[in-house]
Amino acid sequence: MGRVTVEPWLTIEQLAERAAGCLDERERERWQAVALVASGGNATTVAAQVGVHARTVRRWVRLYNQTGSAVRFDQRDANGAGRRILSREQQADLPRLLAQPAPDGGPWTAAQLAADLSELTGRPVSPKLATAYARQAGFHLRRPQRTPVLPADRRGTPRRFRPAPPPPGHPVRAAYSSDLTDEEWAAVAPLLAGPALSGRPSKWPAREILNAIFYQARAGCAWRLLPHDLPPWKTVYGWFRAWRLDGTWERLNQVLRERVRQQAGREPEPSAAILDSQSTKTTEKGGRGATTRGKR
Repeated sequence: MGRVTVEPWLTIEQLAERAAGCLDERERERWQAVALVASGGNATTVAAQVGVHARTVRRWVRLYNQTGSAVRFDQRDANGAGRRILSREQQADLPRLLAQPAPDGGPWTAAQLAADLSELTGRPVSPKLATAYARQAGFHLRRPQRTPVLPADRRGTPRRFRPAPPPPGHPVRAAYSSDLTDEEWAAVAPLLAGPALSGRPSKWPAREILNAIFYQARAGCAWRLLPHDLPPWKTVYGWFRAWRLDGTWERLNQVLRERVRQQAGREPEPSAAILDSQSTKTTEKGGRGATTRGKR
């Protein structure tokens, strides 16, 4: 396939300025790719720098060549049914909203959050979508208690119905002793990497992933034996391995260790260290003599 060429709608400097002025990180990434191709880079090299496939870079350049400076790389924005309900800024502000009481003074329900988001965005938001946004933010919404409705001829006979929901603020599943508390999650959440800028959004919130990892560490069970009310074991182990490779666990340990030292009135870093040699007494003979059987 031949080299991709960029139409001279804008100069390279103007393309770089357009990329630097984008508030949306995805849009900035696409303008940077077009600017790199316009400056002489090929699609394969630019794709490696940006972190996408070469075909994606060619598609962005093709859209720019066809439309010009008014190009909209995200075609979902051109489709009213595919526009994002919440902007990235609104989604980042959602944990602050959910940390406050609901309009009625109690914990948030899916219906209340859906109504609030509909008023905020001016677009209809279903309770199911509101629940998904809350789970991505690490919050579990309260389920309204169901009241059994009995027919007129059987009001004396109670019917079976679902039990009452868990207390407000707790997950829908039964809590384990290894689960993070709200205070612990508030301390750990800022130290985790943010969601990916491309690809399908994560189905499971990071808080539930950490709860599953801590359950496995506390119980000492195999990954495949995680309870079914926790995220799938492959997902949990995948995140555990990814955080181990990118240094997330080391970063968590370092930051939390410094906080514990500061709370105890000590310096964040130790000022002295003690090196201890082997203190267990071993045989005084070395070499093969230490393991050779005695001879008469």
